[in-house]
Order: sequence, then C-alpha cells, then structure tokens
Amino acid sequence: MSQIDRQSKNYVGSLNFLPEVRADDELADTIELVEITLREEVVYDVNLSVSQKVELAKSLDSMNIPVIQMHSQGVGDVIKACRDAGVRCKFEALSRPYYSYGYGDWKTEIIAGVKAGADIIRPSVTAPAKWAKGDPDMKPEGVASRALDCIKFAFDQGAKRISIGFTDATRQDFSFLVDMAARCAEHGASTIVLNDSVGVARPALIKHMVRTLRKATGVGVRVHCHNDFGLGTANTLAALEAGAIGAEVGGERRGPGSFGDRAIGGSRHVAALSLWKRHRSYCREIG
Repeated sequence: MSQIDRQSKNYVGSLNFLPEVRADDELADTIELVEITLREEVVYDVNLSVSQKVELAKSLDSMNIPVIQMHSQGVGDVIKACRDAGVRCKFEALSRPYYSYGYGDWKTEIIAGVKAGADIIRPSVTAPAKWAKGDPDMKPEGVASRALDCIKFAFDQGAKRISIGFTDATRQDFSFLVDMAARCAEHGASTIVLNDSVGVARPALIKHMVRTLRKATGVGVRVHCHNDFGLGTANTLAALEAGAIGAEVGGERRGPGSFGDRAIGGSRHVAALSLWKRHRSYCREIG
C-alpha cells in the first residue's frame, strides 16, 4: 500500500474501506461537479462585472471544477472573456421554460445560451404542484410537453448537450417524474438533474430516486441538494454512492441577507473536500 493510501485511510478511518460498507456503492467512473455561483447571481440580485465573473471562473478552473453553470443573461460576453483569459472548463447555460429571467420567452433564453457557445444547455422544469397558477400549461401534461419542447428547440438551435432539471423533484408525484424524465432522455437529454429544492429529502430517499431514475432513463443523473435541514452534503454523497454522475455545488453565503444555510450540496468546498478526502475509498476520479 502506498503512503498516500495509508494516509487517506488514517484520515477518514479504515472502517470506511470495509467491504460491508462499500458493498452497495454504485459510483460512476468520473464524478462531475457543476459550480453554480454565477447562476445564483440573478436569483439573489447580485451584480457582478464581467471581469469579476472571469476572476471567479479562473479560480474555479484552477480547482479543476469541470463545469460552471450560469444564467443566460450576458452569457456571450462572459464566455468569450473567460475563453480569452484561458479558462478551460465547460460552461452550462441555465434556461427557464417558465418565467424566464430577463427574456420575453423561453425560446429567446435558449437561443442566447446556444449563440454564446455554451457547452451545455440546462432547462430547469418547474414542478406542476409548486407554481400552479391556473395556467393550463402548468398542469402535469403541459409541464411534460414544455420540457420536451425545450429539448427539441435547443437541439434545433445547435445545442451540443442538454441536461434537464426538475425543480422540487423530491416533493413531486414520483411516477410522473420518472415518466417525464424517461421521455426527456428519449428526446436526447443526456443528464437528468434531480433537485431537492427546499432540502427536505433524507439520504435514503435520494438514493432511491437516483437509482430509479437511472434505471428508467438509461442516462446520467445529477443532483442539486439544498441544506435547509443540514443534509445537503450527506444527500449529495448519497446520490453519488447510488450512481449519480455529478452534483451541483455552490459557495456558502454568509452575513445579513445571505443564504448560507441553504448552500447547494452543503457548499462547494465542503462537498469537494468530502469527495477528495474519501476518493481513495471511492476509487473514482473527482472532477
């Protein structure tokens, strides 16, 4: 055993390496962390300059974060500036099939992301039960139809890859979610993103949902876990142990008016360090 293997086992404890502990692990060969701070900028009304976004992207790139997710507002200028500055990571442009930010309709938002050269387009599908306001399109079949429309439209515009997310997935009708995810995969979505939007799930539920979605869709599953009840990191790790190919993570926000207790995945550095310190046990590449 190499010195680094011995050090890793000493740090996390050798019991983590017991065959009985690892028996149910179904880890992907490579785990993809998606950093979402530049997406949160619009949600929390923070105005960063292009140069500030470039500096953040460079820092994340130096950490080998493989994907940076952002809203599509001004995404063209940001991606170009980042590429000019030597940022190597992939960029994922978020779009909202309902209530798009700063655009007249959802199609314009997708077009902006594709034209900007985003590597991934990431529609975020609203759960029927969460935002139902009498709009017939917000009923379950309408939501499913809009999700499929988004995928087709994005590919028609030249999208390279599509990851589609489901808001508040852990409080949806699960049979509806599984059916909708399978239909999205059939239409070409390469990743299904499972959102625990208000942090209510426990690790056992996340594992069950990830395994069920993987089996039903045949594509990769990514998670987006909030920390409202202190389980963001635990749920993220549970998802990866159940075979999720990635997780959306973000920086912790502290101070008045901040949302530190809702950090995504328990926060970028906590999730990344948890994976790094345990990767000898997981025996997987952490991106």
